[in-house]
Amino acid sequence: MDLSKLNKQFMKVFGLLICPFVLNHPVHAKEIKPKPMGKNLYKRIETVVLKDTQVKLKAKMDTGAETSSLSAANIRVENEDGIEHVVFDVLHPNIRSSKNIKLPVFKWVKIKKRIEEGCDGKILPYTRRPVVKMDVALRGRVKAIMVSLADRQNMNYPLLIGRSAIVKYRGVVDPL
Repeated sequence: MDLSKLNKQFMKVFGLLICPFVLNHPVHAKEIKPKPMGKNLYKRIETVVLKDTQVKLKAKMDTGAETSSLSAANIRVENEDGIEHVVFDVLHPNIRSSKNIKLPVFKWVKIKKRIEEGCDGKILPYTRRPVVKMDVALRGRVKAIMVSLADRQNMNYPLLIGRSAIVKYRGVVDPL
């Protein structure tokens, strides 16, 4: 057998055995990101648009939270023809201007207070938050998602998108 043919055969076998390991190496792994079948791959931080006001903001995709949460201030409840509405400003240091929004209250949720929020046993260990349905555009896909309203001005991102909304967007989140 010719040495050059033997060398070529060796290189083919060697390539087939080594190639999968090389491609899975961290240097190459980022280059190959297959799209999960029928799912949309999102980054941990995405830019979204609140369709009611056209406010563009950064959102954190949080698979650990069930419900989404929006940074809101000056929240007040109004009763209009027996229907509860909430009026609020979308307010966060990362948003250029606040926008006043009025939406019907879908439901109220009880959220456990964190220690830093002052749960000292003298007050209730939870807080009530209104939940509204909002149209949010994520990479051009507009979905009506449930959003609880909370003061998130001390958080890094004005909107947290929880699991129930991620499912509506048929998404999976790349943690990197």
